[in-house]
Amino acid sequence: MTSVYFSVGPKPGQRSVTSSYGVTYVSQSEVALQGKVRVIADADPFYGDDSKPYRGRVLTNPTWRAIKGQAQRMLDRTKDYHYFLEGVQVAGQDGDVQLVRLVMGS
Repeated sequence: MTSVYFSVGPKPGQRSVTSSYGVTYVSQSEVALQGKVRVIADADPFYGDDSKPYRGRVLTNPTWRAIKGQAQRMLDRTKDYHYFLEGVQVAGQDGDVQLVRLVMGS
């Protein structure tokens, strides 16, 4: 299992830091996105036949810690090996649920 890390984070004395994707991280206990959210990811043949699509459970007002947990499960399912969480992109809507893709790097 690959461990997920944040690509940036506040340093001692900093209240927040903004990634190159425009995502501001305050702390893992801060709400990352408002409302109902589902993390999605496609399977990718590049990662082999074991790569499967990921459709996470619906979270309400997820914290960055919850998003990090979704990233871990997504990587385990898709077999992607990019372990730095760099951002979140809203990819669509399913009723009142935002569908989001996680921007991962290595």
